[in-house]
Amino acid sequence: MRIRYELKYIIPRELKELIFAYWMQYLMKAPYTDELGQYPILSQYYDTADFLFHSEKLAGIGIRRKVRLRTYGYGFRPHQVTFLEIKQRVQDDQSIKARKLFKSFHPKFIDPDNWPYNEDDEFGRFCALRDYHSLRLSAQVFYFREAYQGTLDPDLRITFDSSLIALHPGENLTRDLLYDQSRTYLPESKVILEIKNNGPLPDWVHDMIQQVEIVQEPVPKYVMAVDFLRIIDITRGAYV
Repeated sequence: MRIRYELKYIIPRELKELIFAYWMQYLMKAPYTDELGQYPILSQYYDTADFLFHSEKLAGIGIRRKVRLRTYGYGFRPHQVTFLEIKQRVQDDQSIKARKLFKSFHPKFIDPDNWPYNEDDEFGRFCALRDYHSLRLSAQVFYFREAYQGTLDPDLRITFDSSLIALHPGENLTRDLLYDQSRTYLPESKVILEIKNNGPLPDWVHDMIQQVEIVQEPVPKYVMAVDFLRIIDITRGAYV
């Protein structure tokens, strides 16, 4: 696992177009994107009974993690490319990620109790974390990602995320939900800009950030979805 530098910004769509018009000479569409440079992302997040990962983010704990099941589609379908991921923040703007591809995914693996345990591969690490924290289903997040990589530095990734939809634990993303504005928790007028690299960012990235005077800010998609759906209140109410 390599340490990745990450910068995140919430910006107006109009500013996104201005920034990209300058950056496009240094970028190419990332693999697996469509003709618009996009693909859908659906993530099922996991947390503890008392929402430890959620509270650590809100408290600003320096070293923290999140666990998710991620697919690049509109649902967790049999045999679809799907990964289990542990993303750990190690310090400001730096993180590491462990991920394991399901060679033959089945929707039963949405339930953490069904993760295939094998102490000799990466699944053993995920299952150990599951058992230690008694992980359970939490919020899901869906969005569209427009993704690019550097033409000279393929490790550089620049993405624009939009149309963020919050889903309850295990909820299926239906066509109605996809167009339900009451489930969209980022205004359509905004996009999330993420910049990731294994080392220092190129000067042309810094130059544009300074020119448009955007300010880095936390953009915790998982935490935002939990709060938007009031999942903690709903869960606690179930045990009152």
